[in-house]
Order: sequence, then structure tokens, then C-alpha cells
Amino acid sequence: MLAPSHIHLHLRACPRRPEEVAHQVIHLGDVTVGPETGDLLYVGRDACMRGPHGVVPLDREAYNLALAERVDELAGAVWGDDWSRALAELAGINRRTTARDRIRKYGLPPALLYGLVKLSEREDAREISAVARAVARYWDVHQRAPADAPLRGMIELLHDFRGQDAFRHWQPDYDVSPSLRPDE
Repeated sequence: MLAPSHIHLHLRACPRRPEEVAHQVIHLGDVTVGPETGDLLYVGRDACMRGPHGVVPLDREAYNLALAERVDELAGAVWGDDWSRALAELAGINRRTTARDRIRKYGLPPALLYGLVKLSEREDAREISAVARAVARYWDVHQRAPADAPLRGMIELLHDFRGQDAFRHWQPDYDVSPSLRPDE
């Protein structure tokens, strides 16, 4: 285990390779521990650094402190101070799990962290996360509804509010499924 010296996280959503998926590995950018820099990997739920000495687990306490700081920066940029609620809604987990003090103590589930990093890299992060939160809430309440029900409902509602031509400018670039097109 690497000593709990100062840790810097350079988070980015790295594409998942099939062999990593098969071994439950998530690559989330780079980590610097003291003078050494390497790949930040999650192997299962454990944060590790892949460097010249192979894959070495990071000191949990020091890592979680650095992680809480980065999560606060990334999530705060998307949602402001209420980011803990947004993360919990998107992940479908208890809000307590995403509280700052819990992240400092226990970290975050790797898939949730990957989603946050990937979202934070988007130009439209605030808007797309608002849509995703609404869909997550819809699915939490209407669990037996078809998967496309929220999209259908949203398009129908927006057509009601904005008129039938509301999405015409997108149709050449975004092929709306015939089942989602309004009745002509």
C-alpha cells in the first residue's frame, strides 16, 4: 500500500476496455502520490495506482480525502452546493452515501465516480444531468413502464407546450424513432 503522502487526482473518464470490464477494473485518469504518478484504477471498489511497481492499493484515508475534494469541485461545478442530492438521485442510492463526510470516510462507488467524471467532461453537463435526474425519478416511481416512456412523455409534453414543429430543426441530425414522432 502506498504511504499516505499528499495525493493529487487528475480524473478523466477513460474508455473501458473489455478486459477491464471482465475484471471489474475502472480507469479514472491519473493519480500522483508524492513523487510518483500512475494510472488511477479501481479494482473492484479499491482505488489503486498502476505505475512502475505494478498495481498498488492507495491508502484509503488519504485517497478518500483527496477524492472528497475533487468530487466537491466536479459536482459543485455542475449542480452547485446541492450536488450530493443530485448524485444520489442519479445513482438511485441513499443520499447519505454521497454526503461529503461519508465520501471522506468511505469514498464513492466506482461506477458513480466514473459517471460523475464523464458527466463533468460534457459541455452540456448541467442540462443533460437535469434530464437524466428527471428520467431517474420517473423510473424510480414508474418501474413497470417501458424504457422509452419518459422520452415519449417528454416529447409529447414539449409538443403540447411548444407546438408540433418544436423538434423539426433536429430531425435531419437526430433521427427520432417513428414511435416517438408526433402524429402528423
